[in-house]
Amino acid sequence: MKKAWKVPKEPFNKWIENLRSGKYNQGTCKLLKRGNTKNEDRYCCLGVLGSCIVNEDLMVGLGFLHELQHNTNCEQEDLLVIKSIVSLKNLNKDLIYEEILSSLNDSGIQDFEKKCHPDIKFLDKESGDRYTFEEIAQFLELNTETY
Repeated sequence: MKKAWKVPKEPFNKWIENLRSGKYNQGTCKLLKRGNTKNEDRYCCLGVLGSCIVNEDLMVGLGFLHELQHNTNCEQEDLLVIKSIVSLKNLNKDLIYEEILSSLNDSGIQDFEKKCHPDIKFLDKESGDRYTFEEIAQFLELNTETY
């Protein structure tokens, strides 16, 4: 079976490594929420990806990577990587990469959503259960081809 998405090998491999590293505390709704110390910072899975591409300070308070596309403080090369990722849709051209990953991280996927996307392989979890970073890494490896 063909994989749902195709992304550049880098930063994808670094992203998977970082999701599994234990260095990032999982949070919801924002790419990065700063804590009082680095150990208290919280990242959504897309924030972990963003940290592989741009200066983390540029992500604070943002909800999605696409919000960085117009940031003049981003390097042009980094913006191209971000644009290539945030514009990805699955094979049926209906589910954007950022949307599905945000849902997995923040609220989990409902059973009806799984049925709407037969080309995507979901982990065997209860409807609405949030995915851990390890589970998101597994989901990404199941559904993403790199080049």
